[in-house]
Amino acid sequence: SSVLTPAMVGFTASTCDPATIINSGSTYTASTAAGSTFILPNVTNIDTDGSSVVTSAQVGFTASTCPPPTVDEYIRPADWLAMPTLSDGDDTIVLLVAVWENASNFISLKCNTSSGTYTIDWGDGNTSSGISSAAQSDHAFDFTGLSASTLAYGYRQSIVTITPDSGNLERFNNNTQHASANNEYSTGVLECNVASQTITNMGLAFSSTNVQTFPWLQRFEYIGTCNVTNWTSTFYRAGILYFKATATAATTCSSIFRESNVRYLIGAIGNGSCNGTSIFHNTRNLETIGDFDISGLSIMTNGFFTSVIQTIGTPSNPVS
Repeated sequence: SSVLTPAMVGFTASTCDPATIINSGSTYTASTAAGSTFILPNVTNIDTDGSSVVTSAQVGFTASTCPPPTVDEYIRPADWLAMPTLSDGDDTIVLLVAVWENASNFISLKCNTSSGTYTIDWGDGNTSSGISSAAQSDHAFDFTGLSASTLAYGYRQSIVTITPDSGNLERFNNNTQHASANNEYSTGVLECNVASQTITNMGLAFSSTNVQTFPWLQRFEYIGTCNVTNWTSTFYRAGILYFKATATAATTCSSIFRESNVRYLIGAIGNGSCNGTSIFHNTRNLETIGDFDISGLSIMTNGFFTSVIQTIGTPSNPVS
């Protein structure tokens, strides 16, 4: 006699959910975890004469495993110019600057030195030398003066280098404005790398609360030993995405990332009694602090006020 067995029709499963096994008649159902092998049972049927007929089990299957989680990481744009190599012990600030066609391309920079003067090589064939400590230096880039080979994303690029003529760099503060600017303007600073053991003040370096703003700044890295104690409002309202520094000498970093676009944090900040008031105030892009060490902060009043931070620490390195 003929015996009809409802077909085993396999399973449905999303990426990491358990697999569901059913037959076409919906008389059998089971589940198995993703990545595990499920062995289908034998099927027992009752023949028309009342005898049992055992049908061998269908071939089992292995449910697909979960793919590794996608890592959210910052990737430096491939079309950006390569930055000069800096080493611990250098006393240098390097900026990558975007220069647009038919734009003012204003920029104003200011450093303090322990003695003597400092020099800015603007990277476009122009150099400002013998700049007095705490005096600003203004510049306007010319799109046509830069090589077409530097074109990326609609702009050309220039690498700006700041070095002391004598003495050492002590402060970098660009909360200034170009003498020819009457209204708010955006600088084209895309990236900044710093190597200096003598800079102690980075307060307001890229603050965008004045006439001069830094909305295009994506990446900042402090290379080697960092003795900066003051990070007050360094990236306030700036477009900073990626910050890397072992800033464990910091005594104040209040509002350092306030209202910025920061998302990727590498290293550490705070000397154990550091004032971190409003450090992540209204940051709308930062969802996790991860392994970035903030244990050196002692004050965090309004530290996460109106931010979207969801996690601090990682399973392997939880916050304590």
